[in-house]
Amino acid sequence: MARDFDDDAPRRIQDANELVLACQRGADERIYVVTTNLVIDAQEKLARRRRLDRIWRAGAAGCP
Repeated sequence: MARDFDDDAPRRIQDANELVLACQRGADERIYVVTTNLVIDAQEKLARRRRLDRIWRAGAAGCP
């Protein structure tokens, strides 16, 4: 059976592949943002905890 020249399957396949790649890039970007935010939150919690530990140690040592 001869190929119908009106068939645009190759273009549709390419468009679908581009859409899949775009979705993957979008997902990768979202994962990066969420991971970055989690790292920032963890760093802030650690800094806060260290600050409280210094305050508690200073109080326990009797520093004015």
